[in-house]
Amino acid sequence: MTFETLALAVFIVALCIFIPNPRDYEQLASRHETSAAEVTGKACWDHHRVDYAFQVGGKSFIGFTNSLQVPCDSIKVGDHIKVFYDPTNPRVSTTMAPQAAYEHYTTQAVGMAIFTLVILGILLRKSFAGRR
Repeated sequence: MTFETLALAVFIVALCIFIPNPRDYEQLASRHETSAAEVTGKACWDHHRVDYAFQVGGKSFIGFTNSLQVPCDSIKVGDHIKVFYDPTNPRVSTTMAPQAAYEHYTTQAVGMAIFTLVILGILLRKSFAGRR
């Protein structure tokens, strides 16, 4: 196994782990409820990341967002923000409008799939060219 192949494999595994599943957000777009979530942390340097926690049915759930309508610097730990969540799976939540979240994550997943296929094609072409 070449270094390039190993790097691609690690990249694909990371994508599968870290990119949200668009199907979860498709479900969220078709059925959702809202809750007030408390800001539990923020890392404005990390794509304006804001961490939050909210409760549904007495259970706590956590999430994070990079998509707030207000600047990250103006958010304080302890502030409350509106989140949309899937009532059948509250681990799926967003601060974006549910349909917008579905479109965002679908576009992201398709883009990453295309990128991965292009890189795989380049590696395969190099591999076959080296065998001639």
